[in-house]
Amino acid sequence: MIFMAFRDHVLRLSNEWSEETDPYLISLLAAERLLSGEIAAAETILAHLPSAPVVRDHCAGFCRMSALYAMSVALPIPDEWRDTPGWVRGSDMEHNLQAWLRKHADRLQWKEEEGCYRIAAERKENRP
Repeated sequence: MIFMAFRDHVLRLSNEWSEETDPYLISLLAAERLLSGEIAAAETILAHLPSAPVVRDHCAGFCRMSALYAMSVALPIPDEWRDTPGWVRGSDMEHNLQAWLRKHADRLQWKEEEGCYRIAAERKENRP
């Protein structure tokens, strides 16, 4: 029930802010969509990575990282990739994440009760 209400809220926000061009707001809206089961939103987050690491001081700067953090905990990426300050445009990490997403996107399933994605087992075709 809570996720249904969240999805409705996300849809309203996405429609309301659809003309926005600020990359951080676009990423935040994409994170909301990602956390309501829309895996394609991960591509939007990656397309709007910061051009340099975001400097954090105590809690300052975290809001600029929140879309990246949401992606890092919602997707079953390798643990060594979860350090989001290293997620910057043009980095090896960006390319790793894009390649991982391309490889697994079709098999990623949103598990609403867990609030994350899981990779579904590959189906094996029965051949005579």
